[in-house]
Amino acid sequence: MRAFNKHVLAMVFGFLPMMVMAHPGHDQMHVGFWEGLIHPFTGLDHLVMAIGFGVLLWTVAKQWRVLGILGLSLSLVVGFVLG
Repeated sequence: MRAFNKHVLAMVFGFLPMMVMAHPGHDQMHVGFWEGLIHPFTGLDHLVMAIGFGVLLWTVAKQWRVLGILGLSLSLVVGFVLG
């Protein structure tokens, strides 16, 4: 069982770099750790989504706390499906 966990972990870490290439332009060799770390804060699509979702949760959380959790779950599922 322990060997199986090591193999699964090695496979996950092996495929992880391919999963993070969601946007075009990641094929350059000069893209490093720092660029990947600050991308969610400098990418316009990430900022618009974060601000919009924050405003949505702020307005909904005042009235229905459950609806805010539902909205969070829905946005995560839609983001997962769209890739």
